[in-house]
Amino acid sequence: MVPALTAALAGHAPERYVRQVVFATDGAVDKPAGLMQLIDRDLGDSRPFPVGIGSAPNGGFLKTAAQHGRGSETLIPDLRQVGSAMRGLLARLDHPALRDIHID
Repeated sequence: MVPALTAALAGHAPERYVRQVVFATDGAVDKPAGLMQLIDRDLGDSRPFPVGIGSAPNGGFLKTAAQHGRGSETLIPDLRQVGSAMRGLLARLDHPALRDIHID
């Protein structure tokens, strides 16, 4: 997963856009601590939205990766639900509830 995440986190979003990185995994993460270091180091202005598919994804890693990157995780235990769950995630990413928030 390291080469894929490294490539996905490279680059920047255009001005006034949020760079959203969706990465799907079966959850068989060999070294989650190393992946978290990579995310923390290379995150930049990207927001990861990890997706765990199958019966045994590493939910703890997915949740932590999403939290570190200000995104959210999606768990899809039933392979028959992948299409509908991904459509839901992409719809949420396409229409964020809040944007350009400033607090004084």
